[in-house]
Amino acid sequence: MKHKVATLGPKGSFSHIAARKLVEGAEIMFFDCVEDVVREVEEGGSLGVVPIENSLQGSVGEVLDAILSHDVMICGEVVLEIRHHLLSRASKIEEIEVVVSHPQALAQCRSFVMSLTKEYGIKVLNTTSTSNAAELASKNPTYAAIASEEAAREYSLHILKADVQDRKENYTRFVLLSREVGEKTGRDKTLLAVYLKKDRPGALYEILGEFARRGINLTRIESRSKKREMGEYFFFIDLEGHVKDEVVADALKALREKADEVKVLGSYGW
Repeated sequence: MKHKVATLGPKGSFSHIAARKLVEGAEIMFFDCVEDVVREVEEGGSLGVVPIENSLQGSVGEVLDAILSHDVMICGEVVLEIRHHLLSRASKIEEIEVVVSHPQALAQCRSFVMSLTKEYGIKVLNTTSTSNAAELASKNPTYAAIASEEAAREYSLHILKADVQDRKENYTRFVLLSREVGEKTGRDKTLLAVYLKKDRPGALYEILGEFARRGINLTRIESRSKKREMGEYFFFIDLEGHVKDEVVADALKALREKADEVKVLGSYGW
């Protein structure tokens, strides 16, 4: 039986490429936004693939928010090298009037996009995905998309300029979502969301101390607004280990005695 995997579409998106790598031979279902992908995992029982972090732009906030607000788990990940190209039906840049792409892709190519607007007066429009941009460019010869080489093949577009991202080293981490926690492999990581309602000196230090005392390595920590009142934040913490590890389970127990809310967002091999 084929797995069904929900991801951002249409065909040719980087999420589509990641989905094929994470779940070989899967039946891919395409959605227009992250919220719809996550809801399909929660309500439809499918797997899901979404981008969660980029080496240039950092975490993808809407993905963190969606995972936090739905009953889903990260159960796997893959890191892709991201190479953005300028794609169009046009044969040269001078024929282009509008460049389109996903906001993350545009941000990763900011210098190049600014040069297009300054030198050629080209307008910039956001789309729901890089492949959606390529699809639009395939229908209008005055449009150019910033998207993947695969999107160029999928939508029969010319690569007018290759590798237009601001930096050569550009990587995005994509995560596999399900309703179940990932299996323990012995080389695992866990993502937590920790909420501290009482803002007091040393509160975060006490939380982090529970990991330090147990020798648990933290690989990432960042704050994100709880979106209720100013000064209320979730802390997203990536750590090495699985929730089924005794030392991690013990740390979680201690955390729940100190924090107002602790949610495991995923635990999986990598």
